[in-house]
Amino acid sequence: MIIYFVIFKICHNLQVVKTKYTLQVLYLNITTLTFVFFYDRYFKTTIMSYLKFDKTLLTNLEKSLSKEMIRTNRAGTYNSTTIIDCNTRKYHGQLVVPFPEIDNSNHVLLSSLDETVIQHGAEFNLGLHKYSGNVFSPNGHKYIRQFDCEIIARTVYRVGGVVLAKERMLVSFEPRILIKYTLLEAHSPTTLRFKPFLAFRSVNALSKENYDAQTDVTEVSNGVKNRMSSAYPELFSTFPKT
Repeated sequence: MIIYFVIFKICHNLQVVKTKYTLQVLYLNITTLTFVFFYDRYFKTTIMSYLKFDKTLLTNLEKSLSKEMIRTNRAGTYNSTTIIDCNTRKYHGQLVVPFPEIDNSNHVLLSSLDETVIQHGAEFNLGLHKYSGNVFSPNGHKYIRQFDCEIIARTVYRVGGVVLAKERMLVSFEPRILIKYTLLEAHSPTTLRFKPFLAFRSVNALSKENYDAQTDVTEVSNGVKNRMSSAYPELFSTFPKT
């Protein structure tokens, strides 16, 4: 069974702020989940040289944080972060898009996407964020077992009896990123919770707490949409199933 999660369909108009919302999917016999983040406009990946890193390097922050990747498409959209999905630069983000109608800068829309594996009531957050004072949380990198990249970047996590693979690719000619999750092993009912962190800021700026941000979420077919400020378009987050 495959589920596609689409986030980001621009309809016009949003501002510099960081917010988040949570979506949950219950896993029983589901084997594959694909996320799609998009801003309106198709599909293509950039072929890269084969890379492979194992648990020893990936769980060593001193080594893994120094290894970064960037993927682009023909729409000018890019995805850039470290190989353990921990953003360390202002221009890092899962979905970064140019908005010439706003300015000449690229803009970080989707900063990161945290996944949480839940089994028997226990939660295991796979995310990782760097804060001031060189503080890292929630240390989800300790669950990474492998990262490789041939045509598509792929990360494999192991949490107890759960083995989860994540793959990412950009759509050509569209500001859209596809994130595919495959449940390789699960010996009991498993819930995956997804928490997108939205930035909606220029790559030249940092987000701060913004009480004026529009955090309302509206339900749409197979998902939700929101508009954080009138400066940006609407962001659509959906789980279309096939």
